Amino acid sequence: DIMTTSKKQRVLFLVICLTFNVAQAFLTYTIRQPKQQSIKPWRNRVVLNESPLKDLGVLDTTEGTGDIAKNGDIVTVKYVGSLLSTNTQFDKSMISFKLGAGRVLPGCEQGIVGMRVGGTRVIQIPSLLGYGPAGFGGPAAPYTIPPDADLEFVVELTALASGKMAEMAAGMGIGLDPN
Repeated sequence: DIMTTSKKQRVLFLVICLTFNVAQAFLTYTIRQPKQQSIKPWRNRVVLNESPLKDLGVLDTTEGTGDIAKNGDIVTVKYVGSLLSTNTQFDKSMISFKLGAGRVLPGCEQGIVGMRVGGTRVIQIPSLLGYGPAGFGGPAAPYTIPPDADLEFVVELTALASGKMAEMAAGMGIGLDPN
């Protein structure tokens, strides 16, 4: 026999430890989700603040029943972004990110904190918490945001996750919505 019994036992022990660590990582990657809902367009537009916006405005259109989002959580949201002044939609997608890590617009992060999983919220973002005086866009950009534009996002919080696996997935842009 090429391997001695002692070496076989050490290899078996390492395999068991590795398996345990992988299983623990997957168990730590917990997703708490409600029943599937879809984002409905904001029909009765109400500017929550004066225009141009001076403060962030939030309005819950559907109160969720799940866990509450807080800084440090990995959140998965479906969203529709529009220019507040013209109601022109510029983006619609789903994203997962670590809340409070600065990966999305500051107004979006601040507006999502305190949401419950399963909830839908309208977030009206003043320019300074959005793209600011520079705006966003260019020839290769997927959309253009004019300078100093106030924004409105309709956001549905579909899942919260925690743990190293969830952070890695969010960092790679992998959505955490199991549906």
